[in-house]
Amino acid sequence: MTLINSRPRGRAVATALFLEACLCAGTIAYAPTAAAATKQVRVNLKQYCASQKLQFAGYNAKLRKFRCGVQAPGFNTYFWTKLRSIDLSRVCSRAHGTTRWRYQGNKVWCIVEVGANLSICNRRNGPIWTVVAHYVRPPRNGSATGWVTQGWWKVDAGNCRRLWSDRKYEGDIYLHATTKSGDLAGRDATMCINPGRKFKIGNADKAANCRAGGLKRAGMYKFAVKSGNNTFNFR
Repeated sequence: MTLINSRPRGRAVATALFLEACLCAGTIAYAPTAAAATKQVRVNLKQYCASQKLQFAGYNAKLRKFRCGVQAPGFNTYFWTKLRSIDLSRVCSRAHGTTRWRYQGNKVWCIVEVGANLSICNRRNGPIWTVVAHYVRPPRNGSATGWVTQGWWKVDAGNCRRLWSDRKYEGDIYLHATTKSGDLAGRDATMCINPGRKFKIGNADKAANCRAGGLKRAGMYKFAVKSGNNTFNFR
């Protein structure tokens, strides 16, 4: 015989009502959690040593360092002089803006974050004006944070427009557009926009931040951004 405790029933009903109220207010937009993608760029250590007017001396297992030096002739052999360790973090920082690297044998790669390109294409018969919402993690020196909506970008009929180039971002964004005849509003989330002028609004997913004059909540389409080229089509 199974005993069912009926006491939590009231709490369960209250929770269900709360969730229903949240859904009525608009789908919750969660912050992106994906890490930035990376690529590995090969470092030519022979070329680096040559730029220092030295020769590549290989990897020293005892010192755990790659080195440059001068190869001097000896009797039936050669020896190394003026040996200098190669600071790979510094090399990668100067060449690719990163201090991360890895090696295998005598080969070295700098590990570089790959940015995202975002283009909006208008597959309709008339112009559209678009809004993009992306997530900004605090703090950012007092600038807008959380889900930030920004607009407007005009895209003519049959054209595409690049909004981001090599931006360090990976995860979901939200998009909205308007036309001369009405809005192109998705149902994935609702966020605050300013339909009458250019704007940038922080924490735009919070209803309390949309009570100022001229602002309104608008439906958004969710779109997953990855490293490389990303294109969203309004149809």
